[in-house]
Amino acid sequence: MYYVDIDSKKVTKVDDDVLGSHTNRTGNYFEPSWSPDSKWISYIKTLPNTVSAVFMYNLDTKQSQQITDGMSETHQPTFSRDGKYLFFTASTNTGLTNSGLHMSAYERSPNYTIYAFILAKDTPSPFKLESDEEVVGKDKEKEEEKKKEEKEDKKEEPKVKNIKVEFDQISNRIVALPLPAGYYKLDGRVEDMLLYQRGRTIGGYDLKKLEDKVFVEGAGGFEVSADGKKLMYSLGGSYFIVNSNQKPIPDNGKLKIDNVKQLVDPAAEWKQVFNEVWAMEKEYFYVENMHGADWNAVKRKYEKFLPYVNHRSDLSYLLNEMMGEMVVGHSYIYPGDQPRTPSVNVGMLGADYKITDNRYQISKIYTRMEWNPDLQAPLAEPGIEVSEGMFIVSVNGVELTADMNIYSLFNQTAGKQTVIMVNSKPSLVGAKEVVVKPIPFSDEVNLRQTEWVERNRKRTDELSKGQIAYVYMPNTGSEGYTSFNRYYFAQMDKKALLLDERNNGGGSVADYVIDLLSRDLIAGWGIRDGKSFTTPGNGIYGPKAMIINENAGSGGDMMPYMFRHKGLGKLVGRTTMGILVGISGYPILLDGGRVTSPNFGIFDLKGNYIIENEGVAPDVFVEQTPKEVLQGRDPQLEKTIQILLEEMKTYPYQQMRKPADPVRVN
Repeated sequence: MYYVDIDSKKVTKVDDDVLGSHTNRTGNYFEPSWSPDSKWISYIKTLPNTVSAVFMYNLDTKQSQQITDGMSETHQPTFSRDGKYLFFTASTNTGLTNSGLHMSAYERSPNYTIYAFILAKDTPSPFKLESDEEVVGKDKEKEEEKKKEEKEDKKEEPKVKNIKVEFDQISNRIVALPLPAGYYKLDGRVEDMLLYQRGRTIGGYDLKKLEDKVFVEGAGGFEVSADGKKLMYSLGGSYFIVNSNQKPIPDNGKLKIDNVKQLVDPAAEWKQVFNEVWAMEKEYFYVENMHGADWNAVKRKYEKFLPYVNHRSDLSYLLNEMMGEMVVGHSYIYPGDQPRTPSVNVGMLGADYKITDNRYQISKIYTRMEWNPDLQAPLAEPGIEVSEGMFIVSVNGVELTADMNIYSLFNQTAGKQTVIMVNSKPSLVGAKEVVVKPIPFSDEVNLRQTEWVERNRKRTDELSKGQIAYVYMPNTGSEGYTSFNRYYFAQMDKKALLLDERNNGGGSVADYVIDLLSRDLIAGWGIRDGKSFTTPGNGIYGPKAMIINENAGSGGDMMPYMFRHKGLGKLVGRTTMGILVGISGYPILLDGGRVTSPNFGIFDLKGNYIIENEGVAPDVFVEQTPKEVLQGRDPQLEKTIQILLEEMKTYPYQQMRKPADPVRVN
């Protein structure tokens, strides 16, 4: 972190955070705050124990002082307007969330409390108890005189006084503000007020009246002007500038930017974007050698094509080729300002069709299955009298025949009531009218995946005679976490586990899953009536295996690597993708586009980079051919079940036998 003297242009280094494992490139990890007199900078910095502490830097002495003890995670230091207090947030339950990469942090939201340092020993606490007796006589006269002087002072140009900071016993001068725990953004620049945002609520804590006030609900974010008098906030896609010390009147201060236009020179903009991307990759890539690419030479190689770029898609193609020189996964381009064709909202019925007698016949209807409240199955909802084998002969009054694309009649119907005519015969004669509500394409994908998972679970149950649990994880993000919890803990009576991660889209590092699967049975608990229970409380303590394939990557590479590292069981299928140099947030480009620059790569305990461009190979290779899939078979699933059944024959299961009643009386 540096600061620049505006007059002399001198650049001075304040501090660095070499112990911080920061991956997101859009955040300001120091969270700096200037004191009102510009003599101090407060900021946070990572300690060796990975916890962030609050520091204060003095511009005169060029020295920093740590002022929190490192036993709590601290953020958002901000000076009060008068410089008497330094507010900050602190939490003692961040633990598993500190890395930001691991699934074990899910559903463990840290709670931060707002605190204030009283910077000088002679400064009273904002919560100092005062006498409740009425002020009379000379004391009251003095108070009136003081108010008169204050009014006169306000007429003069305000002068910034040097703030007083005393580090001696400063830890004994910390007070907590009576606000609920949460995740906060703080700003102390408003006079006699601490502004905050908690969730989507902007509020202010009145330091005189000691009252909490809600200013804006549903806000996206806020900023305060340098003089502390104005508040800018976003709400519902609009921006507002209002007075900072009071609740704004709805719609007051709304900025009129609807008609703001900017003249753009595309060629100049594309050149700037090209240079931004080149520099971003150079600065953010996880290793300085760019995987062996001469990055200056790469720039010269590709910038010569800029005069021939005539569309943003041309530029994206050029950037893609340049970034490809690094030979790395997770290298993505998100286009910026360019013409876009509106997408067509096609409604889906959640069904498979076949052509019979020149008509579309329903060959399969997908259902929501059980316990999927968010899924909708248009043809399987209660009261919809449509069954497999029926023909759809008309849609919204238009006759449907085999020479037509059935989906062309469902344009713009997703989420809307749609009238279809169905018949048990391929004819309009005798057809009945049914009102359905088609779903978006993405929802039908979820329907089909749910059916595939349930089919695999039931097939596993059938082939193993109820002994093997089947659990599918579509990714290692929130959906995978939810799927694992749903299917794993509902099958605690099984003797073995088949974990399927085919087509896993990645997300986080699934340490939560691997930790659970690595548990050993320790003890049992006997009760007088009912079944004994165990410690650990939940688990499948038998053979385990994982199915992997070539479409599983990122977190889908890491999970089988950890599965093997822990010796949990065999990997079956095909080698995973091999994309495990991770990505995080990156700055937005000039035209609103973005690119990634993979910035954290995995290495093993021997000091070797691993998995990237290699993948994780199976212990048992099993191909999945289209022919077998079309025949309704799943060779990878079948082989894994076979392996587990064989292992179960010799597996040393720990027997949980409740002992005889003990006699403890002499």
